[in-house]
Amino acid sequence: MSDIEVVCSNLTAVSLQISRPFIRVFGVTSLLHPPDRQLNKGKLFINRFLKYATTDFMPLIFFSEFCQLVGKTMDIHTKCPNRLKYKLVKQYLPYLIIGLRVDAVSSWMYLATYYYCIGKYKVSLQLINHALTECTTDKLFHVNNIGIANNLSEIEKHGIRRKLWKCRHLYKKHVINEISFYYNSRVIPPELDVQLTTATFIPPLVYIRFLRFLCFFRLNEKSKFMQAIQDLRSSMDEKFFNGEVSSHGEVYKCLAIALEIYGGKERG
Repeated sequence: MSDIEVVCSNLTAVSLQISRPFIRVFGVTSLLHPPDRQLNKGKLFINRFLKYATTDFMPLIFFSEFCQLVGKTMDIHTKCPNRLKYKLVKQYLPYLIIGLRVDAVSSWMYLATYYYCIGKYKVSLQLINHALTECTTDKLFHVNNIGIANNLSEIEKHGIRRKLWKCRHLYKKHVINEISFYYNSRVIPPELDVQLTTATFIPPLVYIRFLRFLCFFRLNEKSKFMQAIQDLRSSMDEKFFNGEVSSHGEVYKCLAIALEIYGGKERG
């Protein structure tokens, strides 16, 4: 196999391992504990995984995924004095920053969700727009794009041959994960309701346009409400990102919430 084929195989292998089964099992078993215990469990998990890792970048991706899961448990909706809230943000926000290494889209959307939840809607929109430019069908999503080698630029291929490009850089640029929330996720729009003992998996393009609609609503940009809903509706027809039948319910739920909010605004 050529160097390019080896790198692409590694990207596909890790994308398969960090998939919904991994998120479901690891999310349920690890995030039921306080942050210090979560961190200890994460270190133990990484140490064990290192024994079986075949590439140098896999432990970094798994650890970044773990940090992302921990960051999403930050209870930013709690009512507490500003000093305590600052301490909470200082403790948890770095986990979301480290999680930016995980993929090209979902990690940015978790950060955008954080800023949405604290009322910084314009900052959230900037992150959403960045994620939207990266959410393209030439990326590796649920291993839909097996021919990822064809989507590498000539500069990237040259860098792989010359050993200049690291796998973790290519992974971050070319892989997209689902948006996932658990019942103990706290960095989540209050408009979404994750029931106890359940999880929510949302296709990335749907969530991008859903959160963008919420930002426009919070900013009271009425001229963009309807267009945002139309964009959300059109994203439901994007088969590349909506291949998982089990996520269809969440797709329609996002649209229903947006229509309910829009209808309430019109009546008001």
